[in-house]
Amino acid sequence: MFHRKISKVPLERYYLGEIAATAGDAAGAESRYRRAIECDPRYAPGHTGLGDLLVRAGSYEAAVAALRRAVELEPASAEAQYSLAQALLRLGRREEAQAALARVDEIHAAKHATAKQALSGSGEDR
Repeated sequence: MFHRKISKVPLERYYLGEIAATAGDAAGAESRYRRAIECDPRYAPGHTGLGDLLVRAGSYEAAVAALRRAVELEPASAEAQYSLAQALLRLGRREEAQAALARVDEIHAAKHATAKQALSGSGEDR
């Protein structure tokens, strides 16, 4: 009898969650994000995906918890910071939301500076 091997790789679980979320299967997406986190509790995208899903579902306190964990694991994730700001705004926690949005701006500015530096240095090799 054929048995499908269940992957222990969080990335696979995460992408299955993304597919389920895109298809409108919130329960399936949540299950897969949680499985990605079970596979590797330090896998930040799993926490971000779960948090995004919980924001869309209106479970803002749970979303804040998931997204704070994502930000703790991956501080340079603009996506996690932005989603955290959304959840905090929905809870009426404006100052915390503004701090998260300021961090998004910092992340984008740092990425822009890095790209600009890379582009300006590329002409030296010619």
